[in-house]
Amino acid sequence: MKKVFLLLSLIGILLFSTCPGFSQNDVQELKSPLLEKLQKAEKQLPQQKVYLHTDKDQYLAGEKIWFKAYVVSASGNTPHSFQTNLNVDLINENGKFIDFSILDLKNGLTNGSFHLPDSLHEGGYYLRAYTDCMKNFDQEFYFLKPVHVVNPIEENFIRRSERRRSQRFNRKLENQIEQRQFAFFPESGQMLKGVENRIAFKAANGLGEGVEASGQVYDDQGSKLLSFETFHEGMGRFELTPESGRSYKAKVKFDNGRTEEFALPKAVTEGYSLRIDPVMDGIEIMVKTNFPNPSELSILAHAHSTPAFYKPVTFRDGVFKTIVPFENLPDGITNLTLFKNHEIPVAERLAFVLQEEIREVEMADIQTISADEGNKTMKVDLLFEADPGIPGSYSVAAVGSLGQKTGKAPHLNMAAYLMLSSEIKGQVKDPGFYLQKNEQNQKAADLLMMTHGWRRFDWTALLDGEVSDINDDPEEGIEISGKLKSTSRSHSAEGVSLKLTTKPWGNNYYTETGKNGEFAFSGLDYQGSVKTGLVIETDAPGRVYEIGIDDRQFEKIDLPVGFHTPKKRVLNRGEEWSRTSRPDYSVKSTISPPARASGGYYGDPDQVVYMDDIPPQSNMQHFLRTRIRGLTYTTDGTFVLRGVSSVRGSNEPLYIVDDNVIDRNAFLNLRPDELDRVEVLSGSSASILGMRGGNGALVAYSRRSERGTPAFELEFKGYSVSEDFYDSKIKTSHYQNEAVNKTLFWKPSAIPGQDGALTLEFPQPKGFEEIFLLVEGIDQNGQITFGFIEL
Repeated sequence: MKKVFLLLSLIGILLFSTCPGFSQNDVQELKSPLLEKLQKAEKQLPQQKVYLHTDKDQYLAGEKIWFKAYVVSASGNTPHSFQTNLNVDLINENGKFIDFSILDLKNGLTNGSFHLPDSLHEGGYYLRAYTDCMKNFDQEFYFLKPVHVVNPIEENFIRRSERRRSQRFNRKLENQIEQRQFAFFPESGQMLKGVENRIAFKAANGLGEGVEASGQVYDDQGSKLLSFETFHEGMGRFELTPESGRSYKAKVKFDNGRTEEFALPKAVTEGYSLRIDPVMDGIEIMVKTNFPNPSELSILAHAHSTPAFYKPVTFRDGVFKTIVPFENLPDGITNLTLFKNHEIPVAERLAFVLQEEIREVEMADIQTISADEGNKTMKVDLLFEADPGIPGSYSVAAVGSLGQKTGKAPHLNMAAYLMLSSEIKGQVKDPGFYLQKNEQNQKAADLLMMTHGWRRFDWTALLDGEVSDINDDPEEGIEISGKLKSTSRSHSAEGVSLKLTTKPWGNNYYTETGKNGEFAFSGLDYQGSVKTGLVIETDAPGRVYEIGIDDRQFEKIDLPVGFHTPKKRVLNRGEEWSRTSRPDYSVKSTISPPARASGGYYGDPDQVVYMDDIPPQSNMQHFLRTRIRGLTYTTDGTFVLRGVSSVRGSNEPLYIVDDNVIDRNAFLNLRPDELDRVEVLSGSSASILGMRGGNGALVAYSRRSERGTPAFELEFKGYSVSEDFYDSKIKTSHYQNEAVNKTLFWKPSAIPGQDGALTLEFPQPKGFEEIFLLVEGIDQNGQITFGFIEL
């Protein structure tokens, strides 16, 4: 799959936008092939964003991870209205899948949970979430959130090898923390000779975390030109006018005292620079060039894929200036691109706009409404800043601690993710910091725009035609697909009728194989684990088929190790340590067992022997005497299965091949290598045959059955069952000893009244005096609400 980073709905709005400063005449300037390719991209590549609000970020083994999922359009952050599936994976820090959920997404919302077994390894884990549509794009667009699991009893079954792995992991992490790196980022992507260039920089450790640094810039003759220092999280900037024939380097002193030299990018003789600055009523754009005869240029600004501004560039003495009004720009990231000849991008710049504070939630009142032996029940009244009459959905977690202060908001919240970190490349430490509307924070946000690449749009890929059709349309229900293959080259697997029967409900689904034997059953809507029988219904005498079922891929994936990755505790064996086999919780398959014929035409047999599971048999008599339980070979050459039941009549079992009753000699003359399996009906299961089965039955199924309707047992995972929140019974001492907060209350669907008021009641167990509420949500207009409240 090609990696194409595109935004939603760019074309439709290009054609019909009525934004100030962006008219139909402006659109006409965007001549094909750009317009045609944008139209194609808009139709073929709609994008979404997923955000998970979890009850907390750190857990004890044995707890549940509770989460609420919000799925919005990448254009405008409005909740999606169509129904589709959401996939949520739980992955350990080694990229191994631990568990997964399929959730039924309605109106962009759903909720679920993961149980963390009490024997789960302590360490870092990740929640990964994506819709079926998002599988068309690079996994870089999937939502990924780190969580940490602490196991208070792991010392009782820790292995020495695990202890050594933790030590090696910590040493590797420490080495990366000690490393230092430094990079320059010219504002328009390149430095121009003879033009004043604004150059951002970042100093970081090996994990990408910003560190303090300072330095000086020198030319190739050793002359010192300027000094600089970091401003926030290792980022800063300076201005430089490169001269022809000169090269430049910087001597950088890092926070650990180490000094290194780094060469600045080579300045180009002819090019363009794109510079932006906030002014009173908008964003000022300045374009400079050192071309004597510059090409025809135009500037396009789009925010959330909505065009906000378009204008041809006219130079005066090598400079062009214009202003994009703030009224054209929504909050969040705006992308500005300078085009040559309307179709060749020559410079790009990101701008972060924050005109309004993120809507918050306030505590209006708090009461203790009951108390019992130190345990309390709290009543909290909240007041939302939501617009009255506009529907919204919100989720609330109440978390308490024993002794340690909890007054620290999570590093990632809905507003920070949807507006900022989901739009740019690389990890962002504390993205919520940049959502504070003051001069210092916004200056830092602009440095962030200059030092992180644009994540969702690649003009070059679009203009080169690297756009492919969507392969995974929004699904309604769960799909089981696979491929049917004939074992004979002369027989095709096309047009074969298949039936899928769910158990125990008995619902039937039908489909027909395609040209290459491919098939799919769609629209299955079941919760939890579902057993099904797959039947080949086409009457095809003499044909034998193999069935392969498509399964989810659970190959190990590469996960980022960054500044949010915690060190591992190096545990010694505890006093109660015992040699216990720890279960393997990794996910290997979503469908089990693999497709294989099972069950027959006569109900559930007492024994089934598959010929492929045993060594080759020379003849049926040897097979029956050595492989069938309870079968007696008498001196007169007959077989007895259920013992002697008649002194005058026959005591032999009934012999059946593919639903046809035959005599003993014909049965013994069968070739074992031509049989698929032999089933034994010796107990109550033989009653299905009536009086004929009084002595039991031996039923053989040929590999080339005339009936041609083998059933294959499948068990697949349906939609995850939604559970109501319940209090974990983990010992209070574990929370205290491990300094882990406890979730006291979780409400995934909290709807305030018309007046914005919402009342919550939840228990406050003894000792949990420090409590905070985390509230997140969004309304139908894409307005985000976030609240972190200490009670």
